[in-house]
Amino acid sequence: GSEESSIVCGELGNVLRTALLTLQACRPLNVRVGSRTDVAVCSLPSATLPLRLSSAPGGMPPPPPLRPYLALLPLESAAAMIAALPADASPLLLRLVQLASPLRSFEDMADESGLPMPMLFTLALHLVRWGKARLVHPLTQESILALQPNAPLKPPKAYRDAFGAAAPSFGTLLALFSAPRPFSAVLRAGEDAQLTKRRLTQLTIFLLQHDLLRPLHTYVHCVSEPPPPLEPQWSSMGACGQVA
Repeated sequence: GSEESSIVCGELGNVLRTALLTLQACRPLNVRVGSRTDVAVCSLPSATLPLRLSSAPGGMPPPPPLRPYLALLPLESAAAMIAALPADASPLLLRLVQLASPLRSFEDMADESGLPMPMLFTLALHLVRWGKARLVHPLTQESILALQPNAPLKPPKAYRDAFGAAAPSFGTLLALFSAPRPFSAVLRAGEDAQLTKRRLTQLTIFLLQHDLLRPLHTYVHCVSEPPPPLEPQWSSMGACGQVA
């Protein structure tokens, strides 16, 4: 009757409203249709791109998005990502979620999983597109890390949720990255703060996940000098000509 139809319309309206607000916030959306079919939707990426050296005249072309030496930084725990995936998610995708870590390059993950590199790239781009992971350079002892200029001084709620009351002072943790230096130097400084290498690595990954640290890289941009002008040469007929 009319009462049942109004209930159905009310539920549909709530679903559509939730979908609209989620997409406006640029978050991925999972909707179940007919109690059986899961539909995943995400908004298109922003057309505003960060400035790059390639935007300058004579600058370098933008680097390719994926390379075997890059790594995948999960932005959520593996359990949270697996719980958010639909029930019919690919087993290969579940395997990548469990393997993904900024400590492993794609080459390392390919060796451990036995998956071909093109398949890993495809699955990784899926996670990146849905805001579940970010492409980064692997975190090594040679990595140069520095605080983001707008990093908050107060710990986010997720900090206590992730590490509990035993977590070190947030100010002490940020102080380790107050000046750009290799991660190996940060690990040595962490020993003075009674932080083991394993614990400090976990804390560093947390800061990277929440965009509180920025990796610094040194790139070499070779600019070749323009070729010298061609000198005139005498032709066999004695006339002065310019070589084309």
